[in-house]
Amino acid sequence: MTTFHKKRKDLLMATPLPARYFPTLLAVIFFLQGLAGQSYSHRFVNLSVNEGLSQATVQAVLQDHRGFMWFGTQEGLNRFDGYRFAIYRNDADNPASLSDNRIESLFEDPAGRLWVGTREGGLNLYDPQKESFRRFVHQPDNPASLPANNVLAIFTDHNNVLWVGTTAGLSRAELPAGGQLPENLRFEHFQTRPGDPGSLSHNSVSVIFQDDREALWVGTWGGGINLLRPGTDRFERLPSLSGKSNEARTVRAICQDREGFLWIGTLGGLDRYHPGNLEHRHFSATPGDQGSLSHNWVTAIREDQQGNLWIGTLGGGLNFLSRKEAQNPTFAVFQQISGDPLSLNSNDVQAIATDSAGSIWVGTRAGISRLDRQDRLFHHFQHQPNSDNSLSANQVWAITEDARRNLWIGTLGGGLSQMREGKQPGVFDFRNFTRRPGDVSGIGSDAILSLHEDNRGRLWIGTRGNGLDRYDRQTGRFTHFRHDGEKVHSLSHDWVTALWSAPSGDGETLWIGTWGGGLNRFEPSRNTFRHFLHQPENPNSLSHNGVRVIRGDSRGNLWIGTEEGLNRFDPKTELFTHYRHQNGQPGGLSNNWVKTVYIDPQGPVWVGTNNGLNRLDPASGAISQYQIKDGLPSNAVYGIVPDDSGHLWLSTNKGLSRLDPASGTFRNYDLQDGLQSNEFNAGAYARRRNGEILFGGINGLNLFHPDSIRDNPFRPPVVLTSFKRFNSDSSEGIAIVERGISSRHELILSHTDNIFTLEFAALSYRNPTKNQYAYRLKGFNDRWIYLGTKRDVTFTNLDPGEYLFQVKGSNSDGVWNDNPTELAITVTPPWWRTRVAYVFYGLLLIAGIFGVDRFQRRRLLRREWEKAREKELEQARQIEKAYKELDTAHENLKKTQMQLVQQEKMASLGQLTAGIAHEIKNPLNFVNNFAEVNEDLARELGELLKDKVEDPEVGDLLEDLALNAAQIAKHGKRADGIVRAMVQHASGGSGAREETAINKLVHEYSELAYHGRRAQIANLQVSMEYDLDPEVGSLAIIPQEIGRVVLNLVGNALDALNDPNAPVTGKDKPLVRVVTRRQQGGIEIRVIDNGPGIPENIRGKIFDPFFTTKASGSGTGLGLSLSFESITKGHGGKLRVESEPGSGATFIIFLPTDGHTHP
Repeated sequence: MTTFHKKRKDLLMATPLPARYFPTLLAVIFFLQGLAGQSYSHRFVNLSVNEGLSQATVQAVLQDHRGFMWFGTQEGLNRFDGYRFAIYRNDADNPASLSDNRIESLFEDPAGRLWVGTREGGLNLYDPQKESFRRFVHQPDNPASLPANNVLAIFTDHNNVLWVGTTAGLSRAELPAGGQLPENLRFEHFQTRPGDPGSLSHNSVSVIFQDDREALWVGTWGGGINLLRPGTDRFERLPSLSGKSNEARTVRAICQDREGFLWIGTLGGLDRYHPGNLEHRHFSATPGDQGSLSHNWVTAIREDQQGNLWIGTLGGGLNFLSRKEAQNPTFAVFQQISGDPLSLNSNDVQAIATDSAGSIWVGTRAGISRLDRQDRLFHHFQHQPNSDNSLSANQVWAITEDARRNLWIGTLGGGLSQMREGKQPGVFDFRNFTRRPGDVSGIGSDAILSLHEDNRGRLWIGTRGNGLDRYDRQTGRFTHFRHDGEKVHSLSHDWVTALWSAPSGDGETLWIGTWGGGLNRFEPSRNTFRHFLHQPENPNSLSHNGVRVIRGDSRGNLWIGTEEGLNRFDPKTELFTHYRHQNGQPGGLSNNWVKTVYIDPQGPVWVGTNNGLNRLDPASGAISQYQIKDGLPSNAVYGIVPDDSGHLWLSTNKGLSRLDPASGTFRNYDLQDGLQSNEFNAGAYARRRNGEILFGGINGLNLFHPDSIRDNPFRPPVVLTSFKRFNSDSSEGIAIVERGISSRHELILSHTDNIFTLEFAALSYRNPTKNQYAYRLKGFNDRWIYLGTKRDVTFTNLDPGEYLFQVKGSNSDGVWNDNPTELAITVTPPWWRTRVAYVFYGLLLIAGIFGVDRFQRRRLLRREWEKAREKELEQARQIEKAYKELDTAHENLKKTQMQLVQQEKMASLGQLTAGIAHEIKNPLNFVNNFAEVNEDLARELGELLKDKVEDPEVGDLLEDLALNAAQIAKHGKRADGIVRAMVQHASGGSGAREETAINKLVHEYSELAYHGRRAQIANLQVSMEYDLDPEVGSLAIIPQEIGRVVLNLVGNALDALNDPNAPVTGKDKPLVRVVTRRQQGGIEIRVIDNGPGIPENIRGKIFDPFFTTKASGSGTGLGLSLSFESITKGHGGKLRVESEPGSGATFIIFLPTDGHTHP
């Protein structure tokens, strides 16, 4: 971190001057004694090539009247808006470009014109409207042109006269009071004339300045100071200010402070001179003088808004001279610190400028360093690797202040650090204590978790794993208290995370919190400890043995934060009251892992947890919660410290936050505000007696006074930085259609510019990424639209018209500039929407009305004739339509008649089938009865003749007789079953469910269908195949209905296969397979054929009533429809078909069991 100090130990190497000015190269090395300790620090923000700067050597710095920062380098001119650099370079093919890339000087005159001096390209005037340059160069044939192209200095005086210093003398030109500059400026020259003491002392003019008496001071490179008084063209040479050496006569900077003193910087040191009383004093770098100038080569001087002086040196860094010390100047130094990115980026300072917000901009040979002295003073202390006089380590876990106002810092890995404030405010000396093996009187551990000073001035130190130490500053010895498993009254655990002293009758009592051993009370008379532990069976015991924080209130209670909630402990009753997180219930803590506790004297108890901040009212027990959604930067709250304004400062793992309890609002700070890191540590917080607050984290600690943390009051101007069409960066002019948009107040667009983007920047350079923006487009939407940190807006398809774009911005602290930047935008209409077009449209309308009137008359006559003709045609169409409707009705009646005839045929066929079956049944009964009698007679005859007839032929005849009788009986019974099925099928059955063997039913009706087709078709070439699962069992069904479904499906399959033209998918011959399976929740019956299949356009209609693909008279179209109704509605099952053309068809019946199946 850059150190702001009175004393500094650094090696400064002088840079040799050009050989033409000095006969030898000089090297001067100054050693300044280092400070005794670490001090408050200031942060530089460094910008260089990596951030977009065109080149690292910055020789000129300026802020223009709009707020842009300009930097002249050896490789172009840079304009900076806080976000990026716009670079202007020489283009050999563009005479309106910068004349030379090497910039020597920059100046903005009172009219806001930016002048640029170059190394070899003369003088340039920037035109912000076109973002181009006008060149003023040396012309050998024009005596009124510049005398040389190396422009080292530019200035305009109070009379609007332009002065230009070159390597060939001083020139001046009258500028017009207002309006446009003439094409060519006429320069008058002042040069050295040998023997004329009233002429310029040297032609190489390095600096020009006008004092408050309007006298012009001209510094030269090797010729000292020249004074040009008003009303004369004669110079006064001031050798007393110039010195005798070449270095002292080389003047690099002149500045007048508000007290009237001129400060003159040379390569021989710094001079202070008062033109009124002629008081003169010289300052130089003096080895051994800790308050002297850091280096004699002074290159830049600037007075800031408070009247302090900033002096840049070549090799010695940046010097600071407080206005309060002007009478007895002592210089403080900012220098580059190796490895510290927040220090000055180089000790070679070339230029200094201040901006409107008070920041200091330093141009060096390594880029730009910006120092904001109004920045929040979060002072950062950290470990310096090469210094024993700094913080011992950067991991800070404990902080306390003793009665002597010394600070004690506990670190993780670095032991204990003592910070003692020196004579100078903000400067601290460090004394570090680290563990030394074998030193029994030294500190016991380098890992410190807690610190506390008792009322006797003894420091108590809680360690991680090595118990508790007590430091006696009188003797310098540490006393150790450790956990001893064999001693019940030893410390309960060696991880000591919390310490607190509470008043007691005989003085005070020390309470110790451990991580794993609960709460301990120290008994000083015996050096023993009383333990208070979590007891699962005791609801009034400590809630958890992991104690993180202990605090006491005014009533003598202790508030103890643990891993399992908050405890209120009454030392008199030794009872604990618990406050916990209630899962899913309001009113509890936001989280049980308590990190920190603050007892507000007004009554509330503030509790920081792993999941937010809590406010507890001890009287009512009410708890309110604050989390990210309420404004906290993080829900992990590590420390709570009050300030004198009633605010609470909170450390988190996303920076610091300031809470206003009255309004419930948070103000958050992060790394960009100067914090050691965004991550802080639990237990590392304290408040000093003078109101300063400390927080420790993973990269050291921050110390600040809350009163110094003020919001940035600067209200930044907002400038437009880019205009793009079609959101493209095309070099063809599609994207950036208007150069110099930041200087424009009006923009005219074509209607074809239907997409465009405006980009803008609030010119506040302190944390610019936090600047916020809002815009509105009046004429489209008058409401302000807030963009957050987004700094561009895109418009699409704006209607032709006039609009006013307004944009305003805030700085990083949310302070808004309510004076918006405005841009009038006109979107021109297409030619067909212009005024000329509308006049033309009017003429066309008049002509059209006249023409329409004549046309209308003719049209009316024609319309009457067409109406009559249309009426006749309409009557003809109606008659034709009626004939078509009659024809359609006739066809529908014929189809209906055929279907009714077919239904009657089927009904008659059913009655006939029932009658035939009834008539067949009686003779069939006789056949079956006599077949059984024949079997019995054949058996009896065989037994009778068994022993009487020896002829074997008789035996064979008897055996054949018995066999034939058996066959007659078998087929008779089969015929009897078929007849019964026919009767049942014809009669329709009872309609009641019956427990039915599924396989038997399926087989019988399939055979009935098969034999019925064989009776109809003489040469039926279809085979039947059965795959009936024995596990199917029986099911409560209406057998007649299921039988009709099987009969219908098998019959349809046989019909499909009987077509001689139908393709067969099987390898051998037409085949119908009937399959049953017991499935999950039901029984499945499949009827599969290898016939032609069912086309896709038919499958969706196959179950519709009266739909059939058979020839007229051979089918009703009701079979599958009735089958579908029977299965789905009658039995609650499913009937579906799977088929592809040419691949056969499968009809699948699914009958739910519903607990009615029986294997």
